[in-house]
Amino acid sequence: MLEVVGKRPTSGQRHPKTSQRRSVSLDSVAELYLRETCGKVLLSGEAGMGKTVLSLKLLADIAHRRKTDPALLYGGTVQPVPVIFNLPTWPSQLELQDWLAGNLAERFRLKQTVAARLVSDGYVLPILDSLDEVDSEARPSDKTATIVAAVNRYSATRVGARLILTCRSDSTIYHRVRKQIRGFDELRVHPLRYIDVRDYLESQCGEDNASEWKIVLDAAADSTSPVRGVLGTPWRLAMSATYLRGGGSAEDFLPTRDERRSRKAMTIPAAYLNRVEGLLYETFISARSRHHGKQPIRVTLHLMQIAKLLEEGKRRSVAAPTELLLHEWWRLLDRRKVSLYQALLVFTLINLSFSAFRFFEFSENDKPESPVIYALAFFSNFILLALLAGRAAGVRTSPLRVSLRSLRTSRGGVLVAASAAIAVLAGGTAYISTGPSYGISIGAAIALTGTIGATLAPWDHLTVESPLAILRKDFLASALFGVAIGGFVGIYTTELLGKPVGVALGLGYVFAAIASSIMAKYLIAVYISAGVGAPWRLARFLSWGCRAGLLRVSGVGYQFRHKGLQQYLLDLQRSTFPDGTDAR
Repeated sequence: MLEVVGKRPTSGQRHPKTSQRRSVSLDSVAELYLRETCGKVLLSGEAGMGKTVLSLKLLADIAHRRKTDPALLYGGTVQPVPVIFNLPTWPSQLELQDWLAGNLAERFRLKQTVAARLVSDGYVLPILDSLDEVDSEARPSDKTATIVAAVNRYSATRVGARLILTCRSDSTIYHRVRKQIRGFDELRVHPLRYIDVRDYLESQCGEDNASEWKIVLDAAADSTSPVRGVLGTPWRLAMSATYLRGGGSAEDFLPTRDERRSRKAMTIPAAYLNRVEGLLYETFISARSRHHGKQPIRVTLHLMQIAKLLEEGKRRSVAAPTELLLHEWWRLLDRRKVSLYQALLVFTLINLSFSAFRFFEFSENDKPESPVIYALAFFSNFILLALLAGRAAGVRTSPLRVSLRSLRTSRGGVLVAASAAIAVLAGGTAYISTGPSYGISIGAAIALTGTIGATLAPWDHLTVESPLAILRKDFLASALFGVAIGGFVGIYTTELLGKPVGVALGLGYVFAAIASSIMAKYLIAVYISAGVGAPWRLARFLSWGCRAGLLRVSGVGYQFRHKGLQQYLLDLQRSTFPDGTDAR
């Protein structure tokens, strides 16, 4: 149920406009927003009241109206398309329009210029979700105020701008910044009515265990009962139905004498809420795990560790607090440990490549004339390869991809032209001094290496189909470049030091390129995190979690299905392992 609280003041007003408080049904929220608000709305409510779900309902209704009546105008412009944006992922140093355009381009695989035009021309209705989660209430910063100021600038510089903010009304952040939000109407989400709770439980639980859920209903009939508060939110009501259908006891919903006490009036006692939510989340995870063929205990341990790593990444400001990116999984761990393991992997693979010696025998032409000079040349190449690979592994922090369109850019054209010139010069010199086959091979290898190098580009959201696709494209780009440069080095050193050395060095460069890729960082991070309780097959587990309804895909990352679920897992991890140990 919604309540129209009133209008926020604009920058030229001393006092807010007020409107009569009245209740609004869920089905008419789109009509209310489109006809009776200024287009800028603060959607508030307590935790779990369904603000995000209401945003999705508003999104669907507005999108439906736009489809059925596309000629509907607002201030001379076509009705915009509503899109939900997760505010905690907004870098506060960016202006709102720049972040919206970048986020829109990444999620919907649009060109940056197209996304920027859609935002600037008002074709997008931004629904900015979770303002209360931008900062930690325990460790507040200025980020929320900075973002609110950016929102005010955005709305003040656009005539008829439409914007929706969601924020928990029971958070300290809401009370700290609500007066700073200028020119916004406020719609507040209130708990479900008793009749709504009754109808839902009757439809979901049926008559088989009517005696159980009717006990809960009797307790919820009192508007001051904590049971009414728990069942008054859509998310907890849905989990309560799951709990009762699964054989849970209705007595668990009844508060004890100590749990009836609350420091604040009209609030659910914290002890009671924590106990009941713990039961509901435990049942929810167990039911979803068993339904999809997994062990609930193991799933819970994996989710606990993921929640812990996300929280640690947020604390170190290396990751969004609610989003898990596979290609940045390594950032959530000890970066020095990841770098050390990657250096060891590079060194191991390089040594593995030199085991090719045993598969080859020196021919009469390959035998070195001077063992000393041969040893110096051999080990200098080995050390150079190790240093280059180790340096590349430490420097690379962003995935690459192969893009033929890069050849059309000025950078690509310069690289191709330069490699062609070097190929002609070096190939011609080798042709004259050594022979035609060697000269042609050297020239072709240089040209191919330069061309492949010109096609390498940073990962682009336009080419990404799934979160794992970024890693796959990075592996392909790294392996392809490694094959190219390894082929060149192999051909070059074969003539100078013999076929065994040429093959060993060529394979060494191939392995080194693969070992220094972001895919290698990800696999190393999975190995390290599995040792502290995270799943061994992280990508497969996350994909399963989405199918099971525990997680969801957001752009190129994964998120917990509900923020309360993530917080429950984090609290459970802390209480289960209070000494800081991990869920192994």
